[in-house]
Formats: sequence, C-alpha cells, structure tokens
Amino acid sequence: MNQPTRRRVIASLVLLDALGISLALVLAYWLRIASGLLPERAFEEFAVYLKVGLLIIPLWLIIFALNHLYDLRRVLGGIDEYVQIAKSNLFAVV
Repeated sequence: MNQPTRRRVIASLVLLDALGISLALVLAYWLRIASGLLPERAFEEFAVYLKVGLLIIPLWLIIFALNHLYDLRRVLGGIDEYVQIAKSNLFAVV
C-alpha cells in the first residue's frame, strides 16, 4: 500500500472512531436524560455534554493510537485486535 493510500485509510479510521464516540455520547445523553427511562437526578444541559465530548474524543483517539489500533499491520488482526480494542476502551473509561 502506498503512502497516500495508507494516510487516507488511517484518517478514515480516526474519523470513524471519532464519529462512533460522538454517537455514543449522544446516545448516553439521550438514555440518561432525554428518554425518561431512568429516574431524573440532575438535569444537565446538552451543551455540557458537548463540551465534555470535545475533551473526551481526542483523549479517546490518543488512547487508541497509543495502543496501536491505527497500525495498519494490526488492523484485521483477528482476536488480538479485539482484545486491544477492549483494553483501550476499558482504559479510556477508567
């Protein structure tokens, strides 16, 4: 794979990860606050979640990068890749 193609693939992976994290944050807000499924404890404005998201998304992507999830030699690496994804997400949540 040539260098420009490699960069486009990595950029696509990062963009899709950022989109997935963003959607997860929106879904978490909806489930916690807007859906009415959970008892309302304290109402937080969506703007607060958005500000937190602007901090969380880059940190999460950095954690993924530090765990070599954007190394194309490891992409589609079978069970090892899924273990790394699980470890990265666990670390990011904690």
